[in-house]
Amino acid sequence: MNHLHKRLDSLVRERYTSAIAEGALLFSESVVYSQHELGVDFEVRYVPALAKRPSSKPSEKQARVNFVNPFLPFDPRLHVARIGSTHQLLLNKYCVAPNHLLITTSEFKQQGEPLTTSDFAAVVDTVDGLSQAHIVFYNSGEESGASQPHKHLQLLPMPDVMTTPPTVSIWLQSTPKVDHVCSSSDLPFANFGCRLEPATALSPKGLHAAYSVALQRLVAEHALVRWVFCRK
Repeated sequence: MNHLHKRLDSLVRERYTSAIAEGALLFSESVVYSQHELGVDFEVRYVPALAKRPSSKPSEKQARVNFVNPFLPFDPRLHVARIGSTHQLLLNKYCVAPNHLLITTSEFKQQGEPLTTSDFAAVVDTVDGLSQAHIVFYNSGEESGASQPHKHLQLLPMPDVMTTPPTVSIWLQSTPKVDHVCSSSDLPFANFGCRLEPATALSPKGLHAAYSVALQRLVAEHALVRWVFCRK
C-alpha cells in the first residue's frame, strides 16, 4: 500500500483554495440546522440550489449518448493525490461543504460493484493522512444516491461539535459486540454494522471481511446499500 504523506491536510487545503480561485469548483451555499432526535444531535444542511435541479431524468439512450465521465480523465485542477496504483483522491466539483473529497478508481469500475480490499486500502490510506475526523460513505448504485456510474467513495469532514455520525451514534446505543455484524432496531431502515477493534479498523482485509458479511445480510433483506465508515 502506498502510504500518503502526512502533508495531506495541507495538500487538500491548497488544492481547494486554488480550485475555488480557478472556478473549477461549484460551491453551493447552504444553511445548517441542528436537530436533537433519539438522544442524538443531527446536522441538517439545507441547500436551496438543489431545488433547481431538473426534475425529469433523461432516457437511458440519451444518458448513454451524452455521458461524459468526470473521473476519467479527471480535471487536474481537482486532483489532490494519487493513492497507490489503483485510486485517485479528488475534490468533489459539486460541493456543499469545504474540502469535500472523492476517492475514485484509476480505471473505470462500475458504481454499485461491491467494495474491494484495494478500495478499503485507499480509504485507510486517506483517512490515516487526515488529522480531522471524516465520515466516508459509498452510495452503491443510483437508487442509493449515486449520481455517477464510475466507482467513487465520498469523504466529508465531521463538524467540530460531532464526534460520530448521528446514525452511527444511534446504532451504537444498541451496544453491539466488537467484531460482530449486528443490526439496530432503533434505526427505521434495514441496517447492519460492525464495531471493530482499532487494529481491524485499520486493516483493509479486516474491513473488507466485515463489510462482506454485512453486505450479504443486507442483500438477503433486498435493501438498498449505502456503506458508512468512521473512526471513533
